[in-house]
Amino acid sequence: MPRLVVVVQEGLDNISKNLEKAGYKVVGLDDTTENIDAIVYSPFSTNTHTGNFDGNSRLSGSNGFVVMINAGENSDEEILTKLENIK
Repeated sequence: MPRLVVVVQEGLDNISKNLEKAGYKVVGLDDTTENIDAIVYSPFSTNTHTGNFDGNSRLSGSNGFVVMINAGENSDEEILTKLENIK
């Protein structure tokens, strides 16, 4: 299975590093034209830039859906488990 493309909201650097170590491709929302499989976000983050202002990102994973994962409600392990379950 190709590795998943995951957007991680700016400011969630520890999560980004952990996902990269686990083999996921971590990108910024505006930094890719690839299909995005999941978005990890936090409503508690002080960084509010979450928009796709340039229109280049493709919000449709390989299965046709994008999984949204709230980092404020999930531990790092739970985030990894949710990503592992994406088919």
